Amino acid sequence: MTDNDRPADPARQPPGGSRAGRGQQARFGFLPASGRRPATVRAAGDIDLANAGQFQAALDEAAAASPAVTVDLTAVTYCDSAGIRALFNAARQVRLTIQVAPAGSITETLLKVSGLDQIAAVVTLD
Repeated sequence: MTDNDRPADPARQPPGGSRAGRGQQARFGFLPASGRRPATVRAAGDIDLANAGQFQAALDEAAAASPAVTVDLTAVTYCDSAGIRALFNAARQVRLTIQVAPAGSITETLLKVSGLDQIAAVVTLD
Protein backbone atom coordinates (compact mmCIF):
# COMPACT_ATOMS: atom_id res chain seq x y z
CA MET A 1 0.00 0.00 0.00
CA THR A 2 1.46 3.36 -0.97
CA ASP A 3 0.81 6.63 0.79
CA ASN A 4 -1.72 7.48 -1.92
CA ASP A 5 -3.63 4.23 -1.26
CA ARG A 6 -4.03 4.77 2.47
CA PRO A 7 -7.35 5.92 3.86
CA ALA A 8 -7.32 9.51 5.05
CA ASP A 9 -6.28 9.96 8.67
CA PRO A 10 -9.33 11.52 10.40
CA ALA A 11 -7.04 13.42 12.76
CA ARG A 12 -5.47 15.20 9.78
CA GLN A 13 -8.72 16.18 8.10
CA PRO A 14 -9.98 19.73 8.39
CA PRO A 15 -12.87 20.32 10.83
CA GLY A 16 -15.89 18.51 9.50
CA GLY A 17 -13.67 16.68 7.00
CA SER A 18 -15.28 13.27 7.17
CA ARG A 19 -18.74 14.86 7.27
CA ALA A 20 -18.10 17.25 4.39
CA GLY A 21 -21.12 17.52 2.20
CA ARG A 22 -23.22 15.43 4.59
CA GLY A 23 -23.66 17.86 7.49
CA GLN A 24 -26.72 19.98 7.90
CA GLN A 25 -26.60 23.75 8.07
CA ALA A 26 -27.06 24.80 11.68
CA ARG A 27 -29.94 26.99 12.73
CA PHE A 28 -30.43 28.57 16.14
CA GLY A 29 -33.50 30.30 17.45
CA PHE A 30 -34.39 32.01 20.72
CA LEU A 31 -37.88 32.22 22.19
CA PRO A 32 -38.25 34.51 25.21
CA ALA A 33 -39.83 33.23 28.42
CA SER A 34 -43.57 33.65 28.66
CA GLY A 35 -45.82 32.82 31.58
CA ARG A 36 -44.56 29.59 33.11
CA ARG A 37 -42.51 28.66 30.06
CA PRO A 38 -38.77 29.33 30.37
CA ALA A 39 -36.72 30.95 27.64
CA THR A 40 -36.00 28.41 24.90
CA VAL A 41 -33.15 27.98 22.47
CA ARG A 42 -33.85 25.68 19.54
CA ALA A 43 -30.97 24.25 17.58
CA ALA A 44 -31.03 22.22 14.37
CA GLY A 45 -28.37 20.72 12.12
CA ASP A 46 -24.71 20.35 13.03
CA ILE A 47 -23.19 22.25 15.96
CA ASP A 48 -19.43 22.49 15.58
CA LEU A 49 -16.50 24.85 15.94
CA ALA A 50 -17.60 26.82 12.88
CA ASN A 51 -20.90 27.90 14.44
CA ALA A 52 -20.49 27.34 18.20
CA GLY A 53 -20.17 31.12 18.64
CA GLN A 54 -23.66 31.60 17.22
CA PHE A 55 -24.97 28.84 19.48
CA GLN A 56 -23.27 30.46 22.49
CA ALA A 57 -24.76 33.85 21.56
CA ALA A 58 -28.28 32.36 21.46
CA LEU A 59 -27.68 30.70 24.85
CA ASP A 60 -26.30 33.94 26.32
CA GLU A 61 -29.32 35.90 25.06
CA ALA A 62 -31.67 33.37 26.67
CA ALA A 63 -29.70 33.38 29.93
CA ALA A 64 -29.83 37.18 30.09
CA ALA A 65 -33.60 37.07 29.72
CA SER A 66 -34.51 34.24 32.11
CA PRO A 67 -33.15 32.34 35.14
CA ALA A 68 -34.20 29.05 33.49
CA VAL A 69 -33.47 28.04 29.91
CA THR A 70 -34.62 25.06 27.87
CA VAL A 71 -32.40 24.00 24.99
CA ASP A 72 -34.14 21.91 22.34
CA LEU A 73 -31.57 19.69 20.63
CA THR A 74 -34.06 17.25 19.11
CA ALA A 75 -33.19 18.38 15.57
CA VAL A 76 -29.40 18.39 16.11
CA THR A 77 -27.62 15.91 13.84
CA TYR A 78 -24.06 16.41 15.17
CA CYS A 79 -22.49 18.19 18.12
CA ASP A 80 -18.78 18.48 18.83
CA SER A 81 -16.91 19.63 21.93
CA ALA A 82 -17.41 23.31 21.05
CA GLY A 83 -21.18 22.82 21.30
CA ILE A 84 -20.82 20.93 24.57
CA ARG A 85 -18.62 23.74 25.93
CA ALA A 86 -21.35 26.27 25.07
CA LEU A 87 -23.88 24.15 26.99
CA PHE A 88 -21.55 23.93 30.01
CA ASN A 89 -21.17 27.72 29.93
CA ALA A 90 -24.95 28.14 29.89
CA ALA A 91 -25.38 25.64 32.76
CA ARG A 92 -23.06 27.81 34.88
CA GLN A 93 -25.33 30.83 34.33
CA VAL A 94 -28.89 29.44 34.56
CA ARG A 95 -30.99 26.41 35.45
CA LEU A 96 -30.63 24.45 32.22
CA THR A 97 -32.92 21.81 30.74
CA ILE A 98 -31.80 20.06 27.57
CA GLN A 99 -34.29 18.25 25.36
CA VAL A 100 -32.94 15.46 23.16
CA ALA A 101 -34.33 13.02 20.60
CA PRO A 102 -35.49 9.54 21.67
CA ALA A 103 -33.26 7.41 23.88
CA GLY A 104 -30.02 6.21 22.34
CA SER A 105 -29.41 9.30 20.20
CA ILE A 106 -25.85 10.42 19.71
CA THR A 107 -26.64 13.75 21.39
CA GLU A 108 -28.00 12.03 24.51
CA THR A 109 -24.92 9.81 24.66
CA LEU A 110 -22.60 12.81 24.26
CA LEU A 111 -24.31 14.64 27.14
CA LYS A 112 -23.81 11.62 29.40
CA VAL A 113 -20.19 11.00 28.41
CA SER A 114 -19.31 14.68 28.92
CA GLY A 115 -21.00 14.76 32.35
CA LEU A 116 -23.33 17.56 31.30
CA ASP A 117 -26.28 15.45 32.42
CA GLN A 118 -24.93 15.84 35.98
CA ILE A 119 -25.35 19.63 36.02
CA ALA A 120 -28.33 20.08 33.68
CA ALA A 121 -31.62 18.25 33.37
CA VAL A 122 -31.66 16.08 30.24
CA VAL A 123 -35.16 15.20 28.98
CA THR A 124 -35.70 12.62 26.26
CA LEU A 125 -38.64 13.46 24.01
CA ASP A 126 -40.47 10.74 22.12
